[in-house]
Amino acid sequence: MDPEHFALLEEARRSLPDGFKVELSGDTIVMTVSPSGIHQRNLLMGIPLYLLIDARQKTVTLFSRPDGTRYHRREDIEFGETLHIPEPFDFDLVTTELLPY
Repeated sequence: MDPEHFALLEEARRSLPDGFKVELSGDTIVMTVSPSGIHQRNLLMGIPLYLLIDARQKTVTLFSRPDGTRYHRREDIEFGETLHIPEPFDFDLVTTELLPY
């Protein structure tokens, strides 16, 4: 594991309240969260890409271009559409297989 990723993962684990799960998958930190102040925490931790999947609303939102106070770009799609995830990942996220609940 890249030491920088490990440090970011540990910082995310320390900053979240009890009951939140944070794991590392490749180069991606995955958090299971509830609607709260997590958006602001991501900004403060310098997370450059913040992907929010809302299975209840059947939407996917990508926040990017943070400056420490807010994300300057927001892209919203509905389940079934494709969203481009920029560098450092650079891939198309196809959401046709996502299931609502």
